[in-house]
Amino acid sequence: MSPSAAATKTVPPPRGATRARRDWAACALLLALLILRPAAAHAQVIKPWVPPSSDSLVIWASEAKVRFKENHGDTVGGPNFRAYELVGLMGRRLLRSLGRTNLLQAHAVGAIIDSLGLDVDVQVDPHFPQFVMMVVRNPYQLSAYAVGFIYWFAAGPRCACGGPDIRTSPTAWASSTTTGVPRGGCA
Repeated sequence: MSPSAAATKTVPPPRGATRARRDWAACALLLALLILRPAAAHAQVIKPWVPPSSDSLVIWASEAKVRFKENHGDTVGGPNFRAYELVGLMGRRLLRSLGRTNLLQAHAVGAIIDSLGLDVDVQVDPHFPQFVMMVVRNPYQLSAYAVGFIYWFAAGPRCACGGPDIRTSPTAWASSTTTGVPRGGCA
């Protein structure tokens, strides 16, 4: 055998070394499969709608109740209007949090405001759900005029909070003292 042939002859590795390399390769492959495996797909959790900033709603409701108690006469003009305006702002904030696509659920807004000790009715026409009407009454003087707020989402710019802007238009209504439901036309 020539010296060059002896130099090119490879010596097989020891028997245990080949097995150790194979075990390490298998472990590396298994680890790579565990890391790169696809994540399990889970169904989305359904979360109930929660009114935003409930602390500010409670504060506004408290102020509105105090102002309703202080109202003189059955008119809604002048300083008497501030209580109605506060309740209208509460409705606007709650409807904005519902969003344009969920306005058919606007009755929940009435339940929330009623639970704060105020007297409102919320109506949505199922054929034209882009409009919501909320009627606000003085809970301490049922003979007082009611104020109806009509809400709709504006098509143009967004409001300062980043959400879609919801517009409102108040209208005064003469209330029936027996039912508390608006009657007739505008007052």
